[in-house]
Amino acid sequence: MNREEPAFPIFHKVLIHNRNLRLAISGIGAALCLAAILIYGFYTDEQNRIVTILLAGGALLGIGMSGIELLNYDVRKSELYKLLHEAPEHIVWVYYYKVESLPYGIKVGQMSTLFFKTSDGNSHELRCSESKSLLIMDALRTTLPHCTFGYSAQKDQLFRADPNLLRR
Repeated sequence: MNREEPAFPIFHKVLIHNRNLRLAISGIGAALCLAAILIYGFYTDEQNRIVTILLAGGALLGIGMSGIELLNYDVRKSELYKLLHEAPEHIVWVYYYKVESLPYGIKVGQMSTLFFKTSDGNSHELRCSESKSLLIMDALRTTLPHCTFGYSAQKDQLFRADPNLLRR
């Protein structure tokens, strides 16, 4: 896929957004754990020591996850980016799945995942809004003319039997 193709800017922005979101969540988690250690760390009784140890573990986990995100800072190194740019012929099926949270009939949240299924039976996922999923899928229709787009139970059965059956 070339940079001039319509799917590239949207796809690239979604990858950057997802990376930044993971980095922010892990960094905020680490900062909250460290702040809580400062609050609980001044007490010496046994119960607060256990809380401090748990918070220290949470802080180390958050710092480690932030470090991993910083090591993978360049989204062009992601597996999905490489697949779309270096081996698009391996992608045989693209569809999205939307989940809405409706407790008591009130919409409180929505999540959409764009799935890229490959000829070797693997699956790659990209979380984004439904509108961006549709934009990326529409733009990829010209880039990946050999792919099947959209979900159905029949397509799922074909993919399970032989992924190449979805190749046009």
